[in-house]
Amino acid sequence: MHSQLGLDIGGANLLASAVGHGIVLRDPSVIAQDRGSGRVIAVGAAAEQKLNVPDPQIVFNRPFGGGLTAAPEVTAAVLSSCILSAGGEQGKTDVLLSVPCDMTDTQEELLASIAKQAGARSCHLVYAPLAAMAGTFLNMPRGCLVVDIGATATHVMLVCRGRIYYMKTIPTGGQTFDRAIADYFQRRRKVRITLRTAETVKTTIGTVWAGAGNGAMDIPAKDAGNRPVTVHVTSSELYDALEEPIGAILEAVWIAVSKIPSEYVKSVFDLGIQLCGGGAKLEGLDKMIGGVTGVAAHRVDDPIGCTALGLAEMLEQLPRDIPPAFRNISEIYMKHVYSGKRGDNV
Repeated sequence: MHSQLGLDIGGANLLASAVGHGIVLRDPSVIAQDRGSGRVIAVGAAAEQKLNVPDPQIVFNRPFGGGLTAAPEVTAAVLSSCILSAGGEQGKTDVLLSVPCDMTDTQEELLASIAKQAGARSCHLVYAPLAAMAGTFLNMPRGCLVVDIGATATHVMLVCRGRIYYMKTIPTGGQTFDRAIADYFQRRRKVRITLRTAETVKTTIGTVWAGAGNGAMDIPAKDAGNRPVTVHVTSSELYDALEEPIGAILEAVWIAVSKIPSEYVKSVFDLGIQLCGGGAKLEGLDKMIGGVTGVAAHRVDDPIGCTALGLAEMLEQLPRDIPPAFRNISEIYMKHVYSGKRGDNV
């Protein structure tokens, strides 16, 4: 059993990590609910399994489109399930939970309360892109710019020598890309495709860099008369479809680059912009960000798992007696790792 767990609860994936064990849970972020009461019946892989046995009394949802605090009872059910599935115990496991950069103090207090309701002995919070940094680097660099593109939001964070110079969460992520693709075909090709089809197209031939991809595929769709049709899709169309949502991310990254203090410009430029999250896998995104900002962008080794891995790294380094009053321990962690010689590797 694990007495400490790091939980990265996202719009697409539910991940948990433990010190010395790495990632101990990797499930899809989906729940099965009773249609009448809304009670959560199953979470993650267990919920997906129920898809194979149709039941009119069960509905399936991705629960975190509105954030972790939009539906407290659902969040508590998911957290409780993740703690148990990852090898924790009710009332005996301390939790470190990744959160967006724009979470308010009130939301943080509510989320910590929800975690206690879910069975966590204690709960501390940390900004998701900071955890991603911890999961990417053995020693934190002097200056680092992380772009974490999740399913429902993108987090941008600039950290230089233990200080956050810029952080921003924008409501644009992988699911935004899917909707943009579906809307494009509705508008330009006058056909309707499902969001699942849009996601398949995105991951198969999607690109945001002109000339980076020349793929093509046929996809199922429905015409204006609701008749099934087959549509031929090319990578160049995906480039057009994704232009608007990518623009919102580029704007946030550009602002972050402009905030780099002069004494850390070389450090950040030498290291490059670190791309993580499932959206980082989008073809051409690194080239697009590098071309616009003038700073090379690199996809980290494990873009989806790095935040969860970073939470385990943080749990190993941080003291275990942090008072509950310190809900968000991001500042505490940075002071810890940048003290002495840590954080001077770049």
